[in-house]
Amino acid sequence: MPHSVNGIGTRFYGKRDRDPDGSYVTTMWFTFLYLPILPLGSFRVLPVGEATNFIIKRSQQYRSSKIPLCWPQIRNVYLTISPVIFLIAHAIWKQSRQ
Repeated sequence: MPHSVNGIGTRFYGKRDRDPDGSYVTTMWFTFLYLPILPLGSFRVLPVGEATNFIIKRSQQYRSSKIPLCWPQIRNVYLTISPVIFLIAHAIWKQSRQ
């Protein structure tokens, strides 16, 4: 299962192809500062049990099975984060020119 410390590690991003049983397809990503960098694998996950929601940490248990990479989901995640990465790169470039 995904694990990250201060946004560096692995995380699930995306929900696609939902089934009536509540399961869906998601992709595990290597993340840096919470930004998905590299897809590591796609999974069909089914949330089980009650989720806990504390002020700092949320927790949910899942049953998961690995499936082939879900390329439409990967494309959508990259399209979603590309403006953020562009703004960060632009700010760094602008700062370096001063």
